[in-house]
Amino acid sequence: MRLPRLVYESLPVAYVLGGVGVTLTHPDPMPYFSGLLLATGGLIILFKRQRYRLRLQRRYGRAHRRTLAGDSPGW
Repeated sequence: MRLPRLVYESLPVAYVLGGVGVTLTHPDPMPYFSGLLLATGGLIILFKRQRYRLRLQRRYGRAHRRTLAGDSPGW
């Protein structure tokens, strides 16, 4: 199943914002740690995508602009 590009690119940001929101609004330990995990997971996804796109750019240059833009996740 392929997601639209807008959804695919915005999900990790939504994870980070949701995790930070839960962390800041709930003083109880369980929601606090769940929010931290959600925010951390979103950051990991963002960094992994950025690293992959930089690797593609170094390998192929600007020739693979569609792949770098997230149109083709590769699977």
